[in-house]
Amino acid sequence: MIVIRSWCLPALDEQALNDLHDSIVKAVISTPTSGVKSEKDMLNLFPSDMMTYGLGCEVYVEIMHLPERMLPFERQVLGNLVRTEICNALERSGEKPPNMQLFIPATHPDDIVM
Repeated sequence: MIVIRSWCLPALDEQALNDLHDSIVKAVISTPTSGVKSEKDMLNLFPSDMMTYGLGCEVYVEIMHLPERMLPFERQVLGNLVRTEICNALERSGEKPPNMQLFIPATHPDDIVM
């Protein structure tokens, strides 16, 4: 099961978090080789941060447990789609676009970190 963990997000209300969740799911579903057909096939984690200083300036996103059948360029496309959807969702909630760090942990030698 694909897991996406996003942290250091700005303070968002429940509606904005739901929109963010839906945007991430949409990005993953739009990548056929991810194998994700609905939100039930993946997990979005939004861990809370204990310190509010600097939240939202730099957002970190980690995409884990991608299927091995995904080629490196497909992983990169997925990462770019997730990055775009998160930025768009934050803008819709009134936040300025953050500096985003995206990590796709290596599971085989061709994996990437963006």
